[in-house]
Amino acid sequence: MARVPKARYTRKSKIHSVNMARAVLRPKRKERPATPAATDAEKALQAPAVQPPAPAQKNRTGFFRGLLSCAKYALPLIFSVYLAAFAVTWAQYEFAFNRQRQQLSIIGAMMAAGKAKDFAPLLAELTNRKLPIRPTLWDWEYIALTVFANQEPEKFSYYSKALMDDVAGLIRRIDDWGNADLSRIVLSEVNLKEAKLNGGDLTEANLTKADLREAYLVGADLTGADLTGAKLEWADLTRAYLSGSYLTEANLTGSYLTEANLTGSYLTEASLIGAKLTGANLTKANLRGAYLTKANLTEANLTEANLTEANLTEANLTEANLRKVNLEWANLRKADMTGAYMGLADMTGVDMTGAHLRKGNLTGTQMRWADLSGADLSGANLREANLYGADMTGNDLREAHLDGTVLSEADLSKIAFSEHSTKYTFIDDTCTDNDLIDAIVEILAKAKSLYKAKLPKPVREQLEKSHPHLFEEPKE
Repeated sequence: MARVPKARYTRKSKIHSVNMARAVLRPKRKERPATPAATDAEKALQAPAVQPPAPAQKNRTGFFRGLLSCAKYALPLIFSVYLAAFAVTWAQYEFAFNRQRQQLSIIGAMMAAGKAKDFAPLLAELTNRKLPIRPTLWDWEYIALTVFANQEPEKFSYYSKALMDDVAGLIRRIDDWGNADLSRIVLSEVNLKEAKLNGGDLTEANLTKADLREAYLVGADLTGADLTGAKLEWADLTRAYLSGSYLTEANLTGSYLTEANLTGSYLTEASLIGAKLTGANLTKANLRGAYLTKANLTEANLTEANLTEANLTEANLTEANLRKVNLEWANLRKADMTGAYMGLADMTGVDMTGAHLRKGNLTGTQMRWADLSGADLSGANLREANLYGADMTGNDLREAHLDGTVLSEADLSKIAFSEHSTKYTFIDDTCTDNDLIDAIVEILAKAKSLYKAKLPKPVREQLEKSHPHLFEEPKE
């Protein structure tokens, strides 16, 4: 009997067997009942409603990511360019500064060799050259204009303080300038202690806030110096010696001139507004037309000084020496002249409205046609003073000394007087207080002349009876 060959077992047959077994064992699915066909109306109702498309939202995240990505690469580049520009600006500053310092060294060496007079103009010119400011990393505007616009704006230039200190040191080392030309030199805010500028021409020099105080032994010596038109605002000239100096039209506003020696100085039309001149020696100084508003001249010596047409409004002249001073047509409104000595002073036409002259010594003072309305003359010494035609309306004459005083044509029609208090009582035509009338009559009786003087009616009547010679026309 023929042998039947054995069936070969293959992977394909195995898979087929497995699939047949799964088909036999799989439970039969329940058949769903057939649904009737939907009508067109039902299909329309069952169709989903068409929704409007949602609005597109902006993708802000992507914008900021792009911005940060740009900044990541751009900022380092910008900062590198800025640092390079700063380096260029710094190099320009260093070059300019070193060049000027080198020139100063050459000038200083020649001056030390005895050629100060020849090289003084070069020194003055050097101080007038402006330098760029020392740049800092935050001066972006200055850096941008200097590098990118290739310009040096004026507002970013200044006088180098370090260079000015070197110039001041050089000036202090020179003992004799020999009439050197230092006109228009710039020495603002520098230390010039012990400097000797004898005879130097400092016309229109800039000495604003310069320190010219006396230091150690000798103070700043400006004997005979020409400071015409110089700028000395807020400069410290304490105990400085300025004898014979020309300070015509100089600006000394707020300057400290305490105990300064200004003997014979020319200060014509100089601006000394608010200047500190306490104890200053201004003997024979020419202050014609000078502006001394609110200046402090306490205990200053103004003997024989010329203050013609000077403005001394609200100036402090307490205990100042004004002997033989010329104050013709000067303005002394509200000036404080308490205890001032004004013997033989010429004050023709002076305006002293509201001035304080308590216990002031005005012996022999010429005050013709002076405006003294409202002035405080209590205790003032007016012996032999000439007050011809003076306006003395509202004057306080309490304890005033009028021995030999000329009061011809003076206006005394209304006198402020109080014997025991600071409260003024006015004596005029309507006054009926006999004690006050007797007190003012006693003071005016010692005058030399009351010819054509305007007096309160009760005072005049009493004086005409007791002292009729006062109203006689004075003989030449």
